[in-house]
Amino acid sequence: MKGFTVLEKEIAGQKHLLERLKSTIRSNKQPHAQLFVDENGYGGLPIALYCSVLLLYSPEQLIKKIEQGHHTFHKLLEHPDFYALFPLVQSKSHNTKAFFQQWLNLVSSNPYVSYHQWISQASPGSKQSTITVKEIQSLQSSLELTSFYGGNRVCLIWGLDKMNATASNKFLKLLEEPPSSTYFLLVSESKSSLLPTILSRCQFIDLRPVNRNDLLSYSKNQDINIPESFELKATRGSVRELMDRLNASADSESIETLFSDLLRRCVKFHTNRKFWNEVSQTIDKIVELTREQQNGILSFGKDLIRQAFLRNCEIHPLVYYQSRVIDLERLAPYVHDKNYIELIHHFDEHATFLMRNANTKMVFTNLALKISELISR
Repeated sequence: MKGFTVLEKEIAGQKHLLERLKSTIRSNKQPHAQLFVDENGYGGLPIALYCSVLLLYSPEQLIKKIEQGHHTFHKLLEHPDFYALFPLVQSKSHNTKAFFQQWLNLVSSNPYVSYHQWISQASPGSKQSTITVKEIQSLQSSLELTSFYGGNRVCLIWGLDKMNATASNKFLKLLEEPPSSTYFLLVSESKSSLLPTILSRCQFIDLRPVNRNDLLSYSKNQDINIPESFELKATRGSVRELMDRLNASADSESIETLFSDLLRRCVKFHTNRKFWNEVSQTIDKIVELTREQQNGILSFGKDLIRQAFLRNCEIHPLVYYQSRVIDLERLAPYVHDKNYIELIHHFDEHATFLMRNANTKMVFTNLALKISELISR
């Protein structure tokens, strides 16, 4: 149908999943809570936006809206029965109602946006964002009212993993006794940081990478120009990664440079303890970054270690990393079967520490010591 087709152009690939979700909604079998787990930008948020529209409008209403020119997520989700929660920097003046239009405008123009990109626009220079218990209380109060149009109500929570512990427990009670005809569409970058009791009340869907043809088709639909020299497999099936690499932001190069410095100085420190001061200087620079940028360093470091290991094992078809900052061929001999698994484990572990608001300097100091020990085996 025309309405579905227009909206599906905003989503790269995932056709089988979209068909299944569409069928579930139209047959009135939609679960009251659905969790999209999307660690790498494969489409969790745009799919949740898509499901929100299908739950709020009948097929006939949707076609009529499209014909009236309301063919974007922004126009269709300016709806009194649609609620959204998303990460914000903690402040007395900050709440989702005040930022709703700004958020909706951003995710409509770029539904593959990251937390970091959102916070950089909403609160430039801020280091940390969260979803607080006050937001859950406000949502609960809104849901105690009757539906504006007498139909479904939809609450989309983008950044469930950004919800603090108090908010998570409050939200759990809302999930345990959901209001009638109210659907929760939840998007998270991970499951490990979520309360098991929340997970047990959700139907969850792990998003898969987008294949090459779907990436190319999406890029064409969105007028995204991909140079012939661009290595598409470097995106690992992620639309967000595709757009970030095409933008070639100074931010990403800064992250590469900082991690390169940290790695190099960790190796020097292992050979001579007098070099700890150099390691500490790099850590101090990392501490000054936003929390999302610090997460970016851990994510980049983990990916780089994986690429170095593949290069060392001579699995060349899976090696895509290219940079003027780090020489992968020189790094590869340092990452092997005696340290690879432990290195990956420590990157995951320290990312969890960071997510739980541990002291940043302690997190990166401890990680540097682990890297120094393992990379020099």
